Order: sequence, then structure tokens, then C-alpha cells
Amino acid sequence: MDLDNIAPYKYVINDFNDKGDLPEVEKEVPERSIFEPGGITLSAGTMELVEDILTAVLRDNLKVENERVLKNFTDLRNPALMDARLREINVRDVDNILDTTIPLEKLFTDLFFHVEENSALAAYLPTYVPPKIDGIIFNFYDIPPRPDARLSLGTSDHLKEFKFNSVYSANPTLVTPCSDAIEVVYQETLNLLVSQSEEQILQSQEFYEGIREDILNIKSERFAYLTDTLQGSVDELRRLGIAVNIASNELLAEGKITEEIYYGVKVFLVAFLVKSRQNLIMMEDTITAAIDTIYQIDIGRTDQAYNNFIEKLIAVFDEVIKDLNSTKIGALNNCHNQGGGS
Repeated sequence: MDLDNIAPYKYVINDFNDKGDLPEVEKEVPERSIFEPGGITLSAGTMELVEDILTAVLRDNLKVENERVLKNFTDLRNPALMDARLREINVRDVDNILDTTIPLEKLFTDLFFHVEENSALAAYLPTYVPPKIDGIIFNFYDIPPRPDARLSLGTSDHLKEFKFNSVYSANPTLVTPCSDAIEVVYQETLNLLVSQSEEQILQSQEFYEGIREDILNIKSERFAYLTDTLQGSVDELRRLGIAVNIASNELLAEGKITEEIYYGVKVFLVAFLVKSRQNLIMMEDTITAAIDTIYQIDIGRTDQAYNNFIEKLIAVFDEVIKDLNSTKIGALNNCHNQGGGS
């Protein structure tokens, strides 16, 4: 027998044939916050009063019940100090009151406070309805000390890293051709599992980054909505203010209301506009903070969903590797039992 030409024995390792598949870990879709923006509203009584003032020019007089209301507004003024200024109210005054960047005249502020102290008359002023987040009112006092919603892009610096725990080398006590063959197949299978885990991580990162981008886009859309709504509110309140002012002057000139009721309309108008100004400020500040709060909540939920995915992947990977290592030990034992040490 020619011993030099005998081919070395080739070990065929089948133990790892079904060990190279990593189960797919489900990616949970994070819950999104439900946003109700709120806004500035007028009560039915306010709308009825305004409508009566605006349409009285087509009739002979105001409704009796509305004259009584306006008489109560009249009684809040100091004629000697206020009447001359109230008669001068014009379009520029309406604009200046609604412009939150221009300081209010003290006379207008004083009149407003007198009206607001009277609960029956304050009911005729515009009301601000604060936004809701997930059905819970987000009011003015929930605003953080220094909200920076328009600049905040959010960062996810607390995401988990993929770290598996169970990979260890089940090294044979004796290195043999059989154990070498097992190690080759073991490493191939391990590399395959690692590659699959990396692919799942990459897919999950793309998935959750897409959600983050969507959340940022929604934030931008909400700020655009806020800008449009604020301007729309200012335009509507300005229109009503100018119309009421013009109507009061016409009604007095035509003798359809007395001077007493005329000044009542003026006091109502001033209080209406100052309250509107106050509501516009609260609306911008509160909704700005609410939008930023929702963004942070939803980014946080997205980050948590990603972290949950990583935790599940680690657990799945560890179980698979434990099984892989157990298979390797079994294969090595078989190798020794069969005298595969040479």
C-alpha cells in the first residue's frame, strides 16, 4: 500500500445545517399623540349681540335685551376721563389693540379689567379654548419656562446598542482535524447569524428614522397651521371690530341708539378687542409649547420602540447562539467519542 498517496479523510459536518437562520424580530409601530389645537371662540350670546349691533342699521333700533346688556357696559366707564377717547376709536386703534407687539393704552387696559371683573359681562368676551394632547388639556401653565419649539429638532442620544451576551468559544480540549472542521462550520454559521442581526438592525434603523422624519414633518405642518390660524383669527377679529365700530357711529348718527348705548358699544368693543389680544398671545404661546411637547413625546415613543426592538433582538440572538454553542459542544463530543482525534 502506498501510504504517501492516501487522501486525507474529509469530515462532513451536518450538525449546523438548520442553525443559520435568525428569527425575524417584529418592529412595533409607536403610538402617536392625538392633537386637538383648540382656538378662540365666541359664545352664542356674543354672536347674537354683535349681529344685533351690525344689523340694527337696517332696522329702527337694537333689541331691548341687548340694550340692557350694553347699558351695563356703559356704567363701567368714567365719562369725564373716557368718553372723548372712546369717540375717537378708529381702524388704527383696532389694529393697534390686536397687534401684540404694540403696548396697550392704559385707558383700554383699565376698561378691560373693569369688564372682566364683572362675570356677567365677561361672558360676552371671546374665549380661548386650550389645546389637548391625548384628550388632556394642555393649558397656559403647562408651558416650559423656555420653550424653543421652532428650533428644536430633537435628538435621539439614548438609543440602545446591540450587544449579544452568549457568544463564547466552546474550545475543544484537544485540537484535531475533526474539531478543526467543526470550528470552520461553526464560524461560518456564527458569521451568518451576525450578518442577519446586522441586517435586521439596519432595517429597523431605517424604519424608525422614517417615523422620526414623519414626526418632524407633522411638527412643521402644525406650526404652519398655527401661523395661518393666528392670522385668520386676527383678520376675523379685526373685521368684527371695525364693523362694530362703524355700526356704532352710524346708529348714533341716525338716532337709532342713545349716547348711553353708544358708549356701551364702545366699552364692549374695547373689552372685546383687548380680550382677543390676550387670547391671541395665549393661543400662540400655548400651541407652540404643545406642538413641541407632542414632538418630544412622539420622538420618545419612537426611541422606546427602537430600544424595545433591540432588546428583543438581543434576546432572540442570545437564544440562537446558546443553541449554536450547545450544538458545537455536542459535535465535539461526537468527534471525541468516534476517536476523531487523529
